[in-house]
Amino acid sequence: MIGRVWYSALLGVLAIAPVAVAAVAAEPKESVRASGDTDIVVTAASAEDLSGWKRAETDHVVVFSDGGERELADIATRLEGLHALMSRLYRTTGQGRGTPKLQVMLFGSRDDLVRLGLRNRRSAEGPFIKDFSDQRFFDPRIDGPMLALVRDDQIIDLDTKMARDRFCEDLAEAGADCVGQTEPSLPPVARPWETVLYSAFAQSFLLSNVPAAYPRWYLDGVGALFSTVDIRKDGTIEYARPPANYRHIFRSYGEVSAREVLTGSYLDAPSQRMAWTPYHAWLITHYFVFSNPKAERQTQFARYMAAIGRGATPAEAAEAFGDLGRADARDQILCLSRKKAFARTRTPEAPPQAPSVTALSKTQLAVQEARVRLGDPVPDAVPEAGETASRPPWIDQLRGASEADAVLVAAEAESPRGHDQANVWPMQSASWRGCREARGRWRGRGSR
Repeated sequence: MIGRVWYSALLGVLAIAPVAVAAVAAEPKESVRASGDTDIVVTAASAEDLSGWKRAETDHVVVFSDGGERELADIATRLEGLHALMSRLYRTTGQGRGTPKLQVMLFGSRDDLVRLGLRNRRSAEGPFIKDFSDQRFFDPRIDGPMLALVRDDQIIDLDTKMARDRFCEDLAEAGADCVGQTEPSLPPVARPWETVLYSAFAQSFLLSNVPAAYPRWYLDGVGALFSTVDIRKDGTIEYARPPANYRHIFRSYGEVSAREVLTGSYLDAPSQRMAWTPYHAWLITHYFVFSNPKAERQTQFARYMAAIGRGATPAEAAEAFGDLGRADARDQILCLSRKKAFARTRTPEAPPQAPSVTALSKTQLAVQEARVRLGDPVPDAVPEAGETASRPPWIDQLRGASEADAVLVAAEAESPRGHDQANVWPMQSASWRGCREARGRWRGRGSR
């Protein structure tokens, strides 16, 4: 279990009122049982042509993917396990019943994210340096958070200027000159796409279940801390392990500067000593939250987080650490030679419940992509008198569909854009009458 310092950081709780979200998939027509180690209920979506996408649902998450069925079921099961773990650690078990589930879309190609035009307008990470940024789209919408990413590992270049400078520094310490010396070739390393998924899930959990005023680095760090979660087949979970290759990352992108992070100065200007990455966020958060630092440091961190909760700037809050400039304090936080602590849960008494897996029709896929797009609105120009704003092309994909969800999403997409009634589907159509009760979910949502 994480020590008391973890909970002392969770201050200034804010109230967020959950809003119901409309269901996405149509009522299943037929069910079969898939073979494998775990039973998975596979449901045919409808009689029309299937899209190649499937939908897996658990108690707290809905995952969409165009990949393999077994991979989809495993991912949904792991996310549900991560939710259970964080619920115990943050003591939120049983809270939030009936709140909208996190919806996750897993794409096979980055071109799909480009096609959808998704940009992080309300939940940008970091700011991480370019090679680590924009790995996922996340929008903490009040009607249900949306997450989208690509099932493709990130390739990280280690041949950086900082790495070359370290090569010369190492030679200098040995009494040699790097002039004329051949620098060793540093092959790139991979960062698994699952770590991006788990990190975003952890951040979504924190924002949804323990909303508070957090310094930006801490949100990055909590995501990074759970990004290495390992959920075993027996149900045990290991978490807070160091990310793979983290020492190589620090050599190529600089060590953590505690002063720059805690004061927030890394947000104002690029650092000459440290490039902010998820690995840096992991290390400093792990130190304060999981490494059991001495009592004095825990007290300082608690005061720092309390000041942030009261509205202080990071620089003001960092005054709680009176020794940030001292070498011994820097060594305590940045020491990489110590064995990094991690935790493992007990074996659960019962195996996790298998998610239900449903095949999506082409219309249902179009509806889900439209929902993701609605989470990243781009204000359209206000049409002149007598003119009509152009309809985004993706809305036309839903025209003629009979599903109530398709009608609802299209109406929601058009309502804030200034389209007149002639360009919205007839209000008296049979499809519209079928979703009158759902109208209230979008009518009063206000501006985005």
